[in-house]
Amino acid sequence: EMNEESENIVIGGQEVSSSLYALFREEADLHLVSLNDEVNSHNINNKFEINKDFMRHAHTLSSIGRSVNLSDFSDLVSKIEDLSDLAIEKNKPLNETNFNKLKIVVHHLGDFSNITDGSLGENVLFKKMKLDLDDVVEDLKQEDKEDVQSSKNLMQVPAIDIEKIVLEITNNVK
Repeated sequence: EMNEESENIVIGGQEVSSSLYALFREEADLHLVSLNDEVNSHNINNKFEINKDFMRHAHTLSSIGRSVNLSDFSDLVSKIEDLSDLAIEKNKPLNETNFNKLKIVVHHLGDFSNITDGSLGENVLFKKMKLDLDDVVEDLKQEDKEDVQSSKNLMQVPAIDIEKIVLEITNNVK
């Protein structure tokens, strides 16, 4: 909504200067292209390794969205940033299912960034994508727990075998 007297626009119920919003659009478009290029250039049959550039684009996009009161949009992009941080920290590539979820969200970010009337948080597709990103984060955390559990199981197997061998030797000696 344009307010011609003050050259401001209303985003999410608050006035934002039209020049700030124009700057947001310009910057957001650059970061949206970069995020889309990252996910589009990836061969889907391989695992998708998130890099720091991808995370940096998400971080900047989230921050500039907040500067123009696009809080729901920024919250979604923050989830991408958090997911990226976790994947990098754990050195975990995304599996195909999680990569597809991320790719779909990234492809819709441009549309979501244009919803300035404050209704984005009620959008059904938006809500589903937030949940999908939550699932990806949980999967990354869960994979880590499974890795720890399987390594514990591996460490226990030799101990059990050694005990059996010692028992057999002891029984054979008697």
